[in-house]
Amino acid sequence: MSTSVRATEPAWLSARRMAAQARFNAQGLPTPNDESWRFTTLRALTPPAALGAARITLNAPALPEGVRFTTLSSLLAQAPGHLAGLLTLPEAADGFAALNMALFQDGFVLEIPPGVHLTEPLEVIYDPTGGAVHTRGLVLLGEGASAILVEHAIGGGWSNHVTHIALAKGARLRHAKRQAQPAGSVHLSATTITLGEGADHESVILALGAAISREAVNAVLAGEQARFSLRGAYVLGASQEASFVPDLLHLAPNCTSRQLVKGVLGGQAHGVFLGHIGVPEGADGTDASQTNRNLLLTEGAHIDTRPRLEILADDVKCSHGATVGDLDDAALFYLQSRGIPPLAARHMLVEAFAAEILDEADLPAPLRAALHGTLSAKVEALS
Repeated sequence: MSTSVRATEPAWLSARRMAAQARFNAQGLPTPNDESWRFTTLRALTPPAALGAARITLNAPALPEGVRFTTLSSLLAQAPGHLAGLLTLPEAADGFAALNMALFQDGFVLEIPPGVHLTEPLEVIYDPTGGAVHTRGLVLLGEGASAILVEHAIGGGWSNHVTHIALAKGARLRHAKRQAQPAGSVHLSATTITLGEGADHESVILALGAAISREAVNAVLAGEQARFSLRGAYVLGASQEASFVPDLLHLAPNCTSRQLVKGVLGGQAHGVFLGHIGVPEGADGTDASQTNRNLLLTEGAHIDTRPRLEILADDVKCSHGATVGDLDDAALFYLQSRGIPPLAARHMLVEAFAAEILDEADLPAPLRAALHGTLSAKVEALS
């Protein structure tokens, strides 16, 4: 269990908190006029006045010398100046990010020196107890380093996570996230990723829980031949709402990105996909694809999907698309004709649809199997 950073807070951080609070007071929370929030039920996102406990558990194997994997509160107590250049608020940050900077209670730091390869997953578990909880993550991989990071969001209440990931030249990160907060909770997550030359990043995100959740992923492919992949799924029932908001900027030439986000919606659930890929002048040789596929299990479920490309460079290969449909009657009939009961057949088809994001994910087999089990349980609850 982590403690609050407030007890060991340096003066530079207190000053930045005050500036972030002033910015939030001036900017406020997002409104329907903000394009990336226009389909979100904003009235339900107002944070509680009371702050909750930011309980964070870190699990890791024995780590090589030089690797740092610790809570923010611990690092600030041990080396208060170390994070001065890292805990900042970008100019483009929205109101929730400003509020996070002003109020964050704790978080985690993962730093891996150049050339160090970690083959066993590192695990972060968020388990807040209620109220408003603001947490931050920092992931810094040196040149040629590699790691596997797994995040689990399981606690209740109202959560606002901000994570910054920076991959140096040739670094490689596999990043999996399982969001399974209980009904009635709110989960907001904003992740920024900067990829250097030849860096390789894959994100696998399962959005399964909470009443309202949002996964915003902002990636900048800043170095030539960088590679980025996002594989996500939202599986929703009742009146759940989930948003995926990936925004990719192919800043350097000869970079590759792949996005596949799939949605399964039952009950009165609402899914949102607002994707954007930007390819400015000079980013020649870009190879990018963005796909959002959705399966509606009930008449009350609905989806708002808007994949978008902005291409100003030459000699590029870019594609985007979205589909919305229901279960294939012919496939259901085929399975039932082979003796599979209707409910089991339905479950098999829905699970196979959603699990595509895991089947081809570049993750260790035990981790992929664990995520598949979590996904299967949620699908079964909808069937």
